[in-house]
Amino acid sequence: HVLGHASNFYHFCVHPLPVLACLFPKIFVDDGSDLPKSLTWWFFETITGLTGVLLLLTISIIYVFAMQYSRRFCFRAFWITHHLY
Repeated sequence: HVLGHASNFYHFCVHPLPVLACLFPKIFVDDGSDLPKSLTWWFFETITGLTGVLLLLTISIIYVFAMQYSRRFCFRAFWITHHLY
């Protein structure tokens, strides 16, 4: 799922701005530049991108501590990380 979103963002970042402005006139404005904002801008300089990155990190941490080895040897870390969500 995440890879699908990353692929879509990549395509938005490499298409010429006039094409994107034609397809999505309410989102993109053709200001004369060749390309729209970069992929890092979408991920780290927008609220949606930042919350997505934070959610992905949180779920990754929960996944690591949900593994059987982690639950067996550090149950407290498992319990604490599952209260992050």
